[in-house]
Amino acid sequence: MEKAWIPFAALLLVFSNSCTDQQTATRAVQFESEDYQVIFFSDDQNRETQEEYLDAILVLQNSEWFNQLEWNQQILKDDEIPDLSFHSYPALVILKNGQLVKTISGKESKEDIVNHVLEILPEQSSIQ
Repeated sequence: MEKAWIPFAALLLVFSNSCTDQQTATRAVQFESEDYQVIFFSDDQNRETQEEYLDAILVLQNSEWFNQLEWNQQILKDDEIPDLSFHSYPALVILKNGQLVKTISGKESKEDIVNHVLEILPEQSSIQ
């Protein structure tokens, strides 16, 4: 159980730090496995909505599938982010073998975010 809190604590640290630039920084945290890439994007706005995404990620960490991902953190500026077909923050982008599988962005509840991700999980994965 302690293992699940380490990545979540890192997420909170990355997303709670304020930006010192005049330009709003976009933050991206990437989770990778052999086949999947999950990228969570946020900026300095929409803190309440961002919390829904972070809570959903914490719930998803209890799935076998999500626990197989490596936790890679990367903070990107707006001009460094590739076009991944989302137009509002926060956003959760899921790719499989480099192909876009799902994009969730904007105001969503924790439950809706979890359900969207569960739709694409391999059948053997489950939330405990």
